Amino acid sequence: MPTSLSARFDRACAQSSLPEAVVAALIGVGADEMWDIRNRGVIPAGALPRVRAFVDAIEASHDADEGQQ
Repeated sequence: MPTSLSARFDRACAQSSLPEAVVAALIGVGADEMWDIRNRGVIPAGALPRVRAFVDAIEASHDADEGQQ
């Protein structure tokens, strides 16, 4: 299972119910940069803390949802 931040971000985007444009706005990147993060693993330095926070929040929410089942 890939554990790189960009792979975790891609999974978090897939698990999130938010549209990609909203996620891009939350982490402060455009559509092209969003594509680069999800497909090439290129995370802009300025967005790194927000990407990490988004991934952590989605993973925590997903783990909590699995615990309730």
